[in-house]
Amino acid sequence: MRGFEGGTAWFESIRQPPAIILLDHHGVIRWHSQSNQRPEGEATIAGNEDPTPCSSRSSSPATPCSRLTIAAGSEQARPVMSSEHVDMFLLVRRISAYTGADVLLGVFTSPERAQAARAAYLSKKCAADPASDPWHEQAHKADGLVEDDLVIISLPGPAEAVEVFVVSDYDEGFGQICRDFDSIHDSAVTAERRIARLNRTPREHSHYALLQRAELDTPLSDAEADQPAL
Repeated sequence: MRGFEGGTAWFESIRQPPAIILLDHHGVIRWHSQSNQRPEGEATIAGNEDPTPCSSRSSSPATPCSRLTIAAGSEQARPVMSSEHVDMFLLVRRISAYTGADVLLGVFTSPERAQAARAAYLSKKCAADPASDPWHEQAHKADGLVEDDLVIISLPGPAEAVEVFVVSDYDEGFGQICRDFDSIHDSAVTAERRIARLNRTPREHSHYALLQRAELDTPLSDAEADQPAL
């Protein structure tokens, strides 16, 4: 779809029809019905019976994006946030599911700051210093970074925070790993509580939750050694 090249991975993740998508006048995704599907009790969400834990990424070179899609999370049931929370914007690099989990490049307080960081990262990895890219070679994907690999995801976060703790839910199976950015917290304590709840949720595949600390509006390392791990 013209203008939604950056949203391809998000559209592929929709499993349970019908899906309702609301766009603003810029064509940015602001709400989708997938986030409103909730499991009954501790049951898994409808549509997760797909034996592949996450959709394969496109390996073809991307065309320049005419606008950047901002997706509002995914289908996992989210913790209820209070009125003291505001929208935050996660800059994420999509990684081939056969190579590793997606990489969080930073948490930003506005879409403008997230897009500026995205442009700077693209410039460094694609033009200024391509040899510095630790993810240049990935399984089942063309070498190098393309614009479609960088997406911005909006999630609610604590309004007065300077640093935050991002909780991610990981699914592994069939040689793939999929990272779902679940929630943002103002302390490691509340993040660990969310992790404990996610880890109690039964799944068809091996899964676990991890936290990652981030200073707001500050780029994070993309080095493999600096990524969350068990």
